[in-house]
Amino acid sequence: MKSIISIVSIISIVSIISACSRNNQTTVILHAGAGLRDAADELIKVFEKENPNIKINANYAGSGRLLGQIITGNLGGLFMPGDAFYVDQAIKKDVAIKNTKNKVAYFVPVIFTQKDNPKNIRLLKDFERKNIRIGLGDERAAAIGKRTLKIFEKNKIPYDKIKKQVMVKTATVNELGIAIAAKTVDVVILWDVIARQFAKSGDIIPIPLSENIISEIPIVLLKSTADKSAAQKFINFCISEKGKEILKEKGYNVN
Repeated sequence: MKSIISIVSIISIVSIISACSRNNQTTVILHAGAGLRDAADELIKVFEKENPNIKINANYAGSGRLLGQIITGNLGGLFMPGDAFYVDQAIKKDVAIKNTKNKVAYFVPVIFTQKDNPKNIRLLKDFERKNIRIGLGDERAAAIGKRTLKIFEKNKIPYDKIKKQVMVKTATVNELGIAIAAKTVDVVILWDVIARQFAKSGDIIPIPLSENIISEIPIVLLKSTADKSAAQKFINFCISEKGKEILKEKGYNVN
């Protein structure tokens, strides 16, 4: 079933490219992590206004899922996942161009609880308590899932010790915020930017820097891209001062 879904996704992406190429407009697909949607939409909007002959079509999903689509379908365009691991894998698999990799911004993982924190969750070690319901990103699909497991490992929190409390595993980071809003779980770890988007539904608890692992958000050009010059223009825009200002306005760390 998963392979069928992936094939359908790839066919949809190819159809978008074909449709736009008929309109005398260069089209570039941006394969972006779901947690980047808010910022990426704004970057695309401003970029297209300045470059009317270039159309950027976004394909949003979990970073792991996007990587699978790109490798399976030998897709072109740009890849902007939630963590550098996925770009490095794309380069290793020879589907991305190494010297086009650039840092766009950073995600900072935070603990996010239900509003007013009824379970009084303050520390990473509280994830080991038996009376809390945990939500995690699926490490096979979402960058936040893989990053969370690394944070647990760094802080000597065995996954086997908490897995019985894991009620939800999500394909995207955004779904973790929804799980808190729906009170399906008591606590999650998600990106700081996404937590602020759900601030009315939950409380943000920073993770001390010594316990945390910050995630670099990269962008890279894929080898099968038809118009590499147009795609590179979008990379240049994302890392420009104007691009950085847009990202900062959306709450991203860019330094």
